[in-house]
Amino acid sequence: MNFSKRMERMQASEIRELLKLTAQPDIISFAGGLPAPELFPVEEIAKVSHDLVLKEGRQLLQYATTEGRPSLRAKIAKRMADKYHTNVDPDEILITTGSQQCLDFAGKLFLNPGDVVLCESPSYLGALNAFNAYEPTFVEVPTDDGGLLPEELDKILETTPNCKFIYVIPDFQNPTGRTWSMERRQKFMEVVNKHNLPVLEDNPYGELRFEGEILPSLKSMDTKGLVMFLGTFSKVFCPGLRLGWVAAEKGLLGEFIKIKQSADLHTSNFDQGVADAFMDAYDLDAHVAKIVELYRHRRDLILATMEAELPAGCTWTHPEGGLFLWLSMPEGVSARKVFNKCIEMKVAAVIGDAFYPNGKTDRSMRVNYSNMPEGVLNNTQLQSVRELFEGMAKIILITSIPQDVFMASGATVKPSLMFFKKFTAEEVIQYEQANTKAYEQVTAKYAEQIAELASFIEDKKNPRSEIKVKKAELKVLEAQIAEEVKPIVKQLFDYQIPIAQVQKAGITTTGAECDNELEELLKEYTPYRKEQKLWETNAKRYEYKVEDNHLYKKLNDGDWEEIC
Repeated sequence: MNFSKRMERMQASEIRELLKLTAQPDIISFAGGLPAPELFPVEEIAKVSHDLVLKEGRQLLQYATTEGRPSLRAKIAKRMADKYHTNVDPDEILITTGSQQCLDFAGKLFLNPGDVVLCESPSYLGALNAFNAYEPTFVEVPTDDGGLLPEELDKILETTPNCKFIYVIPDFQNPTGRTWSMERRQKFMEVVNKHNLPVLEDNPYGELRFEGEILPSLKSMDTKGLVMFLGTFSKVFCPGLRLGWVAAEKGLLGEFIKIKQSADLHTSNFDQGVADAFMDAYDLDAHVAKIVELYRHRRDLILATMEAELPAGCTWTHPEGGLFLWLSMPEGVSARKVFNKCIEMKVAAVIGDAFYPNGKTDRSMRVNYSNMPEGVLNNTQLQSVRELFEGMAKIILITSIPQDVFMASGATVKPSLMFFKKFTAEEVIQYEQANTKAYEQVTAKYAEQIAELASFIEDKKNPRSEIKVKKAELKVLEAQIAEEVKPIVKQLFDYQIPIAQVQKAGITTTGAECDNELEELLKEYTPYRKEQKLWETNAKRYEYKVEDNHLYKKLNDGDWEEIC
């Protein structure tokens, strides 16, 4: 079959593909952006649906107007005014099949191939995918911990032609969880007004605020009809009903209506009726308050566990609401490698690179806390969160250790997770310290010989046949060094980790047999990162001592904690 050229740009969403994996029952998932299903008002919806069908069944099951149910649009207009300080007329609202449909319509309305779409860096993957079908060029606007930088946007608009619109999420942004301050919102509006730039303001999470007050929307500051406000019931009610909306000035909204008429005529009349009837019969604000209470608890649990478990060099955002936080790895640590190892441990988050349309960093991950496994308020859930970040801490540590630290062990393969299930991160640090000491001692004896061989090999003027011989001699010397290092490492390692801990690792014999078994275990471990900085930082985090065959770690307050 011959598909259109635009299909070449359309790829399956990384998040949706990941959700297939995380749907497995043994996976602990912090990956998707799913609401907590235990808070869906199932019984209430059952009742209002039953009553609604009896009351207006034939009308409800018939075709309806494209704009949407009038009484529902009136409720949305009032809710926007109460929450976000807007002054939107119900006739300036179009009900859509989820706010995702609004994103697709915006692409269809504004974009020709090669047109420029501006977005935050990083930005919501679903929006990038929706726009991508219309073959735009993405320009990322720099951000900081406070969100998009208006002065950087101004610079881009001064030098970049054909910018059709900018897509932003000012409240609890997906994926970072950041929120723009009032001052930044005002400066942003000054810039877009100066350049007459249309704005897609996506606000799926604005009501889910854990701290402070809900801030006025960009739409409330719009004096030129440039802002299109996208809203949804997915995060405050039920995502399965697929109910969203776009609020825009009437001339612009008319274009969206034309597109919707050709797309699906109208959003499900039944779903609109259910949402409308629910708000008549029940208090949606009270329902949202329950969501906020639960999500705040889950966010606090995640933040406290990350603070306790993750190694030095990791940073993360502190979202004031919403569903996500943004975890950045230390310099030199690959987020993708951490992700792959987390999957092996049956734990999932989302790699941050999926949220950048252009540049990739391999430094970040998005962590969702709204849809944790069952039992969020009990010890089982707490243990799941601890296991996630304890495991992630070990993986981050391991991907940062320089290659030469373990070369002396003769290992030739990447780290085995089995090793880390047997030894703690602190014990890994001790063993690496032993390796470093031994390697330095032995190589110092051969430093001059190594330097001479390396110099000869690097000199391209020397005959290739002789260089080949010198390379062989260097390999023999490296093997000799490795053999001399092993007994020194074993001696240092025995001193730092008592035999009780070795037995805890599953090695139950003593003497030569124990030596061989321990050596085979250590051969399974080889790091694959060459950066030294993070490793040195973590190696210095704790001080250890051994007394009466017990291992102790010195805590920040000066006390000693018994490890084993």
